[in-house]
Amino acid sequence: MDAGIAAVCGALAGGVATIGAALATGWSQREGARIAARAQYINEVRLPRREAYRGLISSATELAAAAGSEAIVLESERMSQALSLGEPIEKSWLDISLLGPKRALVCASQVRRDAYATLGALYRFHHWLENGQGGASDEQRGEELSQRLTDAAVRLDKSIEDFAAAAQISLEETGSEKKGS
Repeated sequence: MDAGIAAVCGALAGGVATIGAALATGWSQREGARIAARAQYINEVRLPRREAYRGLISSATELAAAAGSEAIVLESERMSQALSLGEPIEKSWLDISLLGPKRALVCASQVRRDAYATLGALYRFHHWLENGQGGASDEQRGEELSQRLTDAAVRLDKSIEDFAAAAQISLEETGSEKKGS
C-alpha cells in the first residue's frame, strides 16, 4: 500500500471515530436532559398535585365518616366541625382545577358535588333533630332524612374511591407522556 493512501485511510478512520464519539456524546446528553426534565416535572407538578389530592381525599373522607356517625347529629360542636369541612374541600378542588390533569379534575368535581350533597343532608337532618320531633309524620320525616344522609355518604365514599384511583394514575405519570388528558 502506498504511503499516501495509508495516510488518507488513517485520517478517514480517525474522522469516522470522531463522528461516532460525537454522536454517542449527543445521545448521552439528550438522555441526561430527559432525566433532568423528569426530575423537574416531579418537583414542579407532581408534588403540588399530591398535596392537593391528599387534601381533598382527607377532608372528604372526614366528612363521609362524620355523616356516617350517628353521634355527630347529637353534638352541635361536632356538627359545626363537619359543616366546616366544605371550605377545605373547596380549596383542594380549586387547587386541583389549576394543577390538573383533566381526568383528576372530573373526579374531583364529583367528590365536590357529593360532598356538598352530604353537607346539605347532614344539615337538614341536624336541623330536624334540633327543631322538633313530634308525631308519626315527623318520625317518618326523620327516617327519610336519615336515609338521605346515609345515601349521600355512600355516594361520597364512592366518588372518593374514584378520585383516588384517578389521582394515582396522575401521580404515576412521568411527564414524558403526550398531552391531552
